[in-house]
Amino acid sequence: MAGAAHALDALYGAVKALIPIDPELPEKWRANRTPREKRILETLKAGFDIGRSAAHWATELDWLFDLRDAAVHPEEEFAPPLLHPTGTNVAAVYGTYNCEAATRAINLLVEIAQACVDAPRSTLPEIGGWSEGMRNSVTSFPRRPSK
Repeated sequence: MAGAAHALDALYGAVKALIPIDPELPEKWRANRTPREKRILETLKAGFDIGRSAAHWATELDWLFDLRDAAVHPEEEFAPPLLHPTGTNVAAVYGTYNCEAATRAINLLVEIAQACVDAPRSTLPEIGGWSEGMRNSVTSFPRRPSK
């Protein structure tokens, strides 16, 4: 899950310089402490025709980055251990890190990456060139069916 969040952060890093946004927006984000996932989504909305996916992605990105943050900066509270699907006991804070969650995270990453190569805004030739250059890499991503 953290890997999917980091990959989405890297995608953002790769495209943000190619997508014109209000020059005052990054400073507003800093001042308001806007979470990274919201910055990512707003930038992707400016650079790609993502349409109805934006609302779904907002929810999924919040979920994914909450998991990433909890894994990277855990705030454990005492609780009985949980049985993890791997057959071992883990701290309760890690009970949500399982195959289903990993599949959901990877599917979100693939969905967003695919949309970015499929729907660059026609008014942004640089992002169109980036999308075309990334097409082969993105279409070769492995996909796992959701349960």
